[in-house]
Order: sequence, then C-alpha cells, then structure tokens
Amino acid sequence: TDLPNEKYPIISQFRTFFKTTYKERTITNGTTEIMKNGFEKIEATLNELCDSYSEIFDGITTIENMENEQVVMFDIEGLTSYDESIKNCMLYTSLQLIWAQAIKNGRKYKNLVESGELDEKYAKRFMFFIDECHNLINSNDEDVVEFIVKFQKEMRKFMAGVIFATQSPQELIPENINAKVEPKLKQVFALTQAKFLLNMEESDVSVVEKALGSVIKESEYRRIPFLKRGQALLNISGYTTMFFNIEPTSQQLARFKGGI
Repeated sequence: TDLPNEKYPIISQFRTFFKTTYKERTITNGTTEIMKNGFEKIEATLNELCDSYSEIFDGITTIENMENEQVVMFDIEGLTSYDESIKNCMLYTSLQLIWAQAIKNGRKYKNLVESGELDEKYAKRFMFFIDECHNLINSNDEDVVEFIVKFQKEMRKFMAGVIFATQSPQELIPENINAKVEPKLKQVFALTQAKFLLNMEESDVSVVEKALGSVIKESEYRRIPFLKRGQALLNISGYTTMFFNIEPTSQQLARFKGGI
C-alpha cells in the first residue's frame, strides 16, 4: 500500500485487537478444542514478542522505502545471542524482504527492456551479498539453504544475483553433515557461476573439492595452498579456470578495511 509506516499498527496493538476483539468474538460464536488451543499458542507467541523481545518486534520499521536505497545492509551479527526461534524469525523476515525487493526490481526493468523502452545495459540489476556466509548457509539451517538455492535458480530471469564470501569452507560443509542437507549445500556451490578461491589450508581445499568435484582439475586444487597474498584461482562454470594476480588500490583497501 501507499500508507506511511507510522499508519500501520505495531505488534502490541495487534495483540490488543486479538485479545479484545478477534478472540472474544470467535469464542462467542463457538469454537472447537483445537481452535482454543490454537488461540492459546498465538496469544503466547504475541506475549513473548511484546514482552520479552519488544526492542526487536514492537515498533515502527525504520526502512522507509527500499526502492529508494542503493544499498541496504542487514546486520545479523547480534542475532546469535537470541534464542534459535527468534533468530530464525528475523532471518526469515529479512530474506523475504530481499526476495520481494528482487522480484519488484526485476519485473520493473524486465518489462522496460522487453517493451523496448530501455536498453538492457541501462537496466538496474539487483545483487544480494552474503558476507561470512557460513553463518547463514550451513547444515543447521535447512530452510535458509533451500531459500538460497531457490534464489539462485529463479532470480536470474529477474536480473538478480547473489555473491557469497567465506573464509571457513569447513563450516559450510562439515564432516558429520546431515545427509538430507548435504546435496542442497552442494547445489549452492553448483549454481554459483564464478568461484574465486584464495589461499587456504589443505583441509579446506578437501572440503571445496568435495563440494565442487571435477569442475576444477586435481592439479589446480593442489596449487591453492601455495597461493601467495594477492593471488587467486577463478573458475567460471562451463568456461575456464585460471590463476591471476589481484592488485587493489590503496583506496580499495581503506574502503574495505582489510587486504587480499
């Protein structure tokens, strides 16, 4: 809708409506035992969100309009201190916002290009960056893995893509991985068109080799632990694998507060 954010109710207001209006009216009209149990669960959830986690859930969103923002960052670092259910709720909300915005942007520019109103090179793309992706994509969060795979598969036609960054491949695919999740995690790797690999320990190389298989030659895998600072391997699916040197500028190093 076109209403400003402050015109929407916050969750404590919804809790009041649920208790005083919806629940009472429904019970008055007759309910089954199953419905009563359902109401109790909903009310318990609302109470927890309003009373224990009000700083997260009970307020007006600070995001005015994502369409007007060139870059939006979701800082999930602090979520690790919350219960698993709260963390999953916040992740789900963030991922759904990202999905919706990618679709909205993609449809807009896809229609403009297909109608001839805009040259494709001027169409605004959508990019989803996941830094420290092992904290999000791992064997403990099957739903997140499924979301990422779906995003990789479906968003190309909407001019959207995803970039992953990690320095811990073993957390992505651990040794004692859930057999049900493993093929889905491997699918994340398989659907990644370009892969940049920098120096890593042999144990990490083995994990990457397990995930990527023969798309990279055995001799190329063996060279990875010996890469120097500023050297990388690039594999482009279905095209080529090459080793190359990276020479960042001083401005780039200052911007990202680190080095290669």
